[in-house]
Amino acid sequence: MKTLSLILCCLCSYAPPLLAGSGKLENFPAGSRIPLVFLVICLIIILKIGWCAIAALHAILLPKHTIRGSQLLVRKTFSCATAGVLLVVFLAILIKLLFDFTSPTVYLGVTFVTVTLLFYLCASGFAMASHAIGERIQISTASPTTGSNLHAVLRGGALLILIDLFPIFGSIIMLGVLLTAAGAALVMCFTKQGGAWPQSNREVAS
Repeated sequence: MKTLSLILCCLCSYAPPLLAGSGKLENFPAGSRIPLVFLVICLIIILKIGWCAIAALHAILLPKHTIRGSQLLVRKTFSCATAGVLLVVFLAILIKLLFDFTSPTVYLGVTFVTVTLLFYLCASGFAMASHAIGERIQISTASPTTGSNLHAVLRGGALLILIDLFPIFGSIIMLGVLLTAAGAALVMCFTKQGGAWPQSNREVAS
């Protein structure tokens, strides 16, 4: 909580000049650049950890959904990627049409709902992708935690976050993973669930 409070205080200190148009790094005194850089790094780290935390929570609360989505990603990767791209294109066209032909209130309301939906699909898909990757890490390393959904999601999520730290190419890879994962999560929304507990990818492959 102290760290979060410190970050919020830094934001309150630097937000006014940034919004006023003087937010270029060279406009800040030399002594204040270090806290600013530290603030940015802290925010990035918090966001990365947040993705892993959301993925872990998804695996705990919706284990069947996570496993089935992981299987869908493995079996129909191209279809999931196509669904993710079409989803983003559809939402972009929808928001543009609403911006041109509706009132600001309707536009803001629909945009909020759209962003919330997209965030849920990306978060849910990230958990599925993390599980698919983490399970393969467990199998390849003969880990004693093989079969644990939570450990699989945490390992896979950590690997994806490390990849995302790589400049440019890491971000491109992460964007592709999120689009594909969001497509899988979208397909899962229209897939009937229930029945027996789903098999892991390892059991399916064998």
